Amino acid sequence: GLKSPSNSCTTDVGSAAVAGALTLTCTIAGGPSSVAGTTVTLTRTGEGAWSCASNVAADKQAAIVGTSCSGS
Repeated sequence: GLKSPSNSCTTDVGSAAVAGALTLTCTIAGGPSSVAGTTVTLTRTGEGAWSCASNVAADKQAAIVGTSCSGS
């Protein structure tokens, strides 16, 4: 299972309404001010497709979470 919270992140694992679906949210604990408190959410559909979203500002998106994870 997931350790929550860890030294790096508090986690929330949503319950699956559809078999195989999952939402995992991490709120970054500590770290530099550019990432502290940032939320990253990974979502898996019942078909197995993954997506990523975060509340990182659009102008800092590429540097902090990369280009495959959409910002707010």
